[in-house]
Amino acid sequence: MLFKARIEELEEQLRVERAQRMEIWQELVTKRRKLQLKKLELRTMSKNIDKTVKDRNQVFHRAQWQLNENKKMEEELIKLRKPVKALETDVHRLSDRKWGREHQLEQKEGGESEDEEGTSEATQMGRVERLQYTIQQRSSEK
Repeated sequence: MLFKARIEELEEQLRVERAQRMEIWQELVTKRRKLQLKKLELRTMSKNIDKTVKDRNQVFHRAQWQLNENKKMEEELIKLRKPVKALETDVHRLSDRKWGREHQLEQKEGGESEDEEGTSEATQMGRVERLQYTIQQRSSEK
């Protein structure tokens, strides 16, 4: 009987230990599942962060490229403005000359006579232009 009681006691102790092991095992399994979920969540967050960083880098590089393109365009505009300004200056100079010739023509029509001997080619060109102007004025008066 002593053995039987001892065997029952050991069997009971074994059942308790098995129950404890099962509880510990279940806790480990639930903790492992929680850890796997956390890992999955962290991976997802990491991928999202990587995607966000990649998108921002693309936006940054696109903006940087656009800025470089704008600088190139601006440089081209500056290069084109120089000849335009030179042309504008020439136009102003020519219009000033034309105004001066018209003014001279008006003065000469007022009674001044002109000596045609010894004139340079530029002066002769001016006379031709004045004559053309006079012809235009007279034809518009008719």
